[in-house]
Amino acid sequence: MTEANNVRQINKISTEKAVEKMRIIYELVEKLLSNKDFDADFQEELSAACPNYMNVLLTSKRDLLRNDCGIVIAGETSAGKTTLLNHLVGTNVFVTSNLAATGTVCRIRNSELMSIKIYTKDEQLIAEETADDLNELKHLIKKCTDVERNPLEMVDVYLPVPILKGNVIFVDTPGIGENDTLTNILLDFLPHAVSFVFIINARNAGGVHEDKTVINKGKEMPCFDPKEEVMFLTNQWDIIDNIKDDGDEEDQHSKTLNKIIIKLKEYWPGFCTDQLYRISLKEVNQRQFAEEFDRFLRNLNTTIERNKNKRVKYYFRFIHKFAINAEMGIASRLHLLKISDDDREKAISKTQETVKKLATISHEKMMEAKGYKTEVIAKLAEKLWSYLHSDTGRNEILNPPFRNRITSVSPDYRNKAVFTRINMGISRWCECADVDLIIEEIESKVKTLLSCVEPIIDTIEEDIPGKVLSGVSFIVFPRSALRMNLMSNEITTHEFVRLLLDRPVVYYNQLVTEKQAHEMYQESLLTFTYEHIRTCFENNFGTEYDRVISRIFDDEISLKIKGLKFVIEKLRIEVSDSTKKGKSLTELGGLVNEIKTEIDDLKAISQL
Repeated sequence: MTEANNVRQINKISTEKAVEKMRIIYELVEKLLSNKDFDADFQEELSAACPNYMNVLLTSKRDLLRNDCGIVIAGETSAGKTTLLNHLVGTNVFVTSNLAATGTVCRIRNSELMSIKIYTKDEQLIAEETADDLNELKHLIKKCTDVERNPLEMVDVYLPVPILKGNVIFVDTPGIGENDTLTNILLDFLPHAVSFVFIINARNAGGVHEDKTVINKGKEMPCFDPKEEVMFLTNQWDIIDNIKDDGDEEDQHSKTLNKIIIKLKEYWPGFCTDQLYRISLKEVNQRQFAEEFDRFLRNLNTTIERNKNKRVKYYFRFIHKFAINAEMGIASRLHLLKISDDDREKAISKTQETVKKLATISHEKMMEAKGYKTEVIAKLAEKLWSYLHSDTGRNEILNPPFRNRITSVSPDYRNKAVFTRINMGISRWCECADVDLIIEEIESKVKTLLSCVEPIIDTIEEDIPGKVLSGVSFIVFPRSALRMNLMSNEITTHEFVRLLLDRPVVYYNQLVTEKQAHEMYQESLLTFTYEHIRTCFENNFGTEYDRVISRIFDDEISLKIKGLKFVIEKLRIEVSDSTKKGKSLTELGGLVNEIKTEIDDLKAISQL
């Protein structure tokens, strides 16, 4: 089952019902943790399997009960964030300012009644004011968001916003990279974001702020997928003179758009052109911009629908993993109480040996996966080199769709045009079916290697408690994890394009024939040797491949082995005095069963 399907299925129940079910589960978890018999041994075992679980539980409960799914609207000052917000709410209630960004995080919530609420950074309510009409609301918003006169930290604006559904809100943030203070305001809100709309000022040297603030903070944003949940709205195209100088292959709009695309591919993992919109927010009713703005609104509606219960889904997975590990610790002790001392020692020793076997086989499969990288990189390099030197590749690169034929380009610019078209051709190839097939082969290979590890984990997790604990493998190995990680890092292949093009430029005199254009192309390819292509793939795609393999084997499986070793060690120590804990263990087991019953109920009604 895919991640997207999971989101759609959990959305079949209302936000309120899902949150209420999760609230009940969290209360039962708190009851378990506060039980006097849930001692340091259990706590240490859970810490080994679910590191920092107490902080995660506290944070997730607070975050879940607030239950906001924020679509963050971000960009540089004067890029058009305020204008977009006014379009989305359907009225000019927010005031455009040329100050160095609004210093306040402004959250827009759908409500029949109009009001504002002012909060401190830690969500303490300071004041609340109602408004009888839009003019009064506009005055209140201006007063609260003026960074120079009244630097408040958080303002909630309530007004009718039909596009918003469920618990989804819009979040207007300070400009990215304007200054440290305003950037820190954005950083504080990032963990609560599920989606981003970046406004790009197209007239500002390509309009892309070269700031990796959001990407670098990705690990702190558990409900955010940088490949799927981002839209780039390029604005102010109406004030860019769309001229074409003599000899130029492209007009000014095309040059600017290509510059934006190149920058986004460099600075945003997994960027694709479908995420990019070219409009003028002040002229959205003009025919040339209306269709593109309508496409943006349709996709925004899809994003809103998809994110209605996203937090519930994320925290459900965490609490599920917590419950399974808690059940294992308790069930293992209850199982050992039912067998003789000799059988108990034999069971523990057998499991200990199986864990050693698991560690050995896991290491072997990890090394095999790392060795497979050489084969993959050789295959990628060979396929790209062959494509570049084929008649099909040459013709597709020199005469791509929506471009003039290479022979019609002015001789003064033809050398640059050939290199530009090689750049574009390699970028297109990196997204072709051949590359997708190689990615699928990698995924299949790693799944095959994991198939040698998973049964051993299943055996251990059945032997220790004396029964099968459902759902363990699902928690350890999310099925789509490998593909999501590899496919969300197209930046490595586009960085590869940049490295390839960092070669000596070849100059030519006037060439006019198709044959001469082909000869020029072939001479340019002399700088694209197979060895150089392979090295580039090794330096970028190979690095990403290593990261994915390390995450699976060094993080996921290693953490599992560490947790199992810790449980076995504790069980061996407790053998001598576990009898007196029988009643306490039964009580704890009952609490865990209550938690799992509620989890199973939520799974059933949400079809997770």
